[in-house]
Amino acid sequence: LGKVTPESNRLPDLIVKDTESDCCMAIECKWRQTLKAENAQELFEPERMEIFERFSRRRKMPVVFLIGIGGKPSEPLDIYIVPLAAVTEHIAHDDTPWDIEPFKRTETFAPLTFDEMTPRTTFSDIRQQYPNAYKPWSEDDERRLANLYASGTDIDKLSHIFGRQPGGIRSRLKKLGLIL
Repeated sequence: LGKVTPESNRLPDLIVKDTESDCCMAIECKWRQTLKAENAQELFEPERMEIFERFSRRRKMPVVFLIGIGGKPSEPLDIYIVPLAAVTEHIAHDDTPWDIEPFKRTETFAPLTFDEMTPRTTFSDIRQQYPNAYKPWSEDDERRLANLYASGTDIDKLSHIFGRQPGGIRSRLKKLGLIL
């Protein structure tokens, strides 16, 4: 085959179809040597996300990002599978760098299945457990978070108090300079 390249950089790289369910999914493939906050910002720039959202609505199919990190583009050390819905929700509701670690695939070299690439969790699912997930932080909540953390309240308890995911609490504590 030689080198395979996408038809357009403005659209997802691949469309796959599950023959059993007849469902389709669009995949945008990316590779980076390292994953840093600025890489995530570049990978998920809002203008490109709007293009993918329009594509998803028009074609009535989910879009996921398959992101390889480290190694070589053909053999990444780590793989992340990130649904477009997770990216756009974060962009719309949070101004902090995004931690995509929860989307890391643990068995990098096992074959990918269509089912595992299908987004399972929606933001309404997440908000049932964490009602403030991905919402902007108020200055009052930031002060309260800093005070509670300084007094020894653990991450899980803070997560419950603020109605936010533990990762969201850690991200805000990092932004406030309270943890590394």
